Amino acid sequence: MQCVNEVHTLCGVLGLDFGQTVDDVHPSLHGTQVEQSTNISNSTLEGLEKTILKLKTERKVRIQKLKDTVANLFELWNLMDTSKEERNTFLRITSIVATSPSEITERGGLSTDVIEKASAEVEKLAKLKARRMKELVCF
Repeated sequence: MQCVNEVHTLCGVLGLDFGQTVDDVHPSLHGTQVEQSTNISNSTLEGLEKTILKLKTERKVRIQKLKDTVANLFELWNLMDTSKEERNTFLRITSIVATSPSEITERGGLSTDVIEKASAEVEKLAKLKARRMKELVCF
């Protein structure tokens, strides 16, 4: 159960479907009936351990991607004199990168949606910066 709980937690943080993830290891791990037996063979435990390792690796990749994106956000915010109100929209995202991986437990905190939202903001600010630079050069 400890391995299944860890997979559940990691799936929650990454915004992944827990049921599908454990079904890939063994369908009995995601039963909905109390009477249903669970397969706890060595191969099932090994599958869970591999899944946990894969999810932790994905967590590291997403944390790094988010850190890189947030670094770009801070740079653009400072350059563009972005207001505190606008920055507060991304407070949850920016606070994630300041914590250790094991402390990131918020459901969906490292989902692809969160990373895409931050990336979209970087892209928006980069375009705004380019327009302003063009305006400065034209005058």
